[in-house]
Amino acid sequence: MALVRCPDCGKMISDVSPSCIGCGRPNASRTQQATDDIAVHRMVQPSLAAASVGNHAVTGDSNDASVIGSYRVPESPCPPAPSALPSRELATRGSRLGAACLDILAFIFCSVPGGVVLALSQGNESQVWLGVGFLGTAYLGLAVTQCILLSRSGQSLGKKAVKIKIVRVKDETNPGFLKVCFLRGFVVGLISAVPYVGWIFGVVDYCFIFRDDRRCIHDLIAETKVVKAYQAL
Repeated sequence: MALVRCPDCGKMISDVSPSCIGCGRPNASRTQQATDDIAVHRMVQPSLAAASVGNHAVTGDSNDASVIGSYRVPESPCPPAPSALPSRELATRGSRLGAACLDILAFIFCSVPGGVVLALSQGNESQVWLGVGFLGTAYLGLAVTQCILLSRSGQSLGKKAVKIKIVRVKDETNPGFLKVCFLRGFVVGLISAVPYVGWIFGVVDYCFIFRDDRRCIHDLIAETKVVKAYQAL
């Protein structure tokens, strides 16, 4: 038994554990071991069967041709090899909309302290700067928090609340900072900010969620998709 690192949340887990105790992801090490065991089983079974037939032909033993010394050829068919990991179910369009709304609410909540100070400043320069400072600090703190969460688990605050996450299309692992924050967020944000045409891109981007694979343009750019998160045990 050894410890392996979960590719999703980074926690160290036993290689014989069925799934990660942190995020619930099935343990690829155990699945691979099961696959290897079945492969060996399939290679050994024909050899034992052939040896059994040869032994029976030479000795003329008619009692039980499936027994070779202390070994018995398996009588039941070998089970099919499991796939490396089950494909995750795509997040519903409603859950993605709910996550986006919750992230917007978090942004609004961070705006409240600074907004109140600015509203009560009545043109007082020191209070205006105080309000601006509150807003800047709150927005920066929220941005850093969201980037850390997205980089580590593929989940913003809203996505954590509705139990969905961003993964790579290729292997359904955590995409990391470059794909989630830079390509999916910063680059797409820059395109959306282009005067006159940026809003058109934004509308088309979100309309892509009605595709069968529910991948918006920002998902296609970053090679990601949004799925339901595994439940931790």
